[in-house]
Amino acid sequence: MPPQIITAKISPDADLICVADGDWDLTRRVELADAVKHRAIYQHFVHGRPWLDTDLFRENYAERLLREPIKKHNTLKGLANYYDRTVDALFKDMKRNGFDRGRKLPRVVIGRGGEIFLTSQGNHRIAMAKILGIETIPCRVQCRHLVWIDERRRHKRHPDGA
Repeated sequence: MPPQIITAKISPDADLICVADGDWDLTRRVELADAVKHRAIYQHFVHGRPWLDTDLFRENYAERLLREPIKKHNTLKGLANYYDRTVDALFKDMKRNGFDRGRKLPRVVIGRGGEIFLTSQGNHRIAMAKILGIETIPCRVQCRHLVWIDERRRHKRHPDGA
């Protein structure tokens, strides 16, 4: 799937399994431009900000670290060093080798109109794929909206739209 078509995410996503009705694709939609992890990847890799100066560290991780360790780190500096080693290495690897299919696949859900939404798995890698211009990536579809499924079934029965 082209990563460029993923422009929003659904959060949180733990209750979305297989087929789901309801308004989750409308009320829980977050534009990726507003999602802190997505912004941080752009801030770091496009604009050259150190991890500590990204919104993810200043707005999210600083507060979370007061309550709990993140990736086994208790300080922002330790977590930033971890990001320098792991996330930067992942970006360099994706730049050289493309999208690594050996990792857990990003999880997506399909909304009522066929929109593809990212969930909690793959935020960093989707943003990196977009920055690097990677044309297609594998994804795991976690959930489909019932309205979308019904529309596809109707279209299959009546391909002319009648």
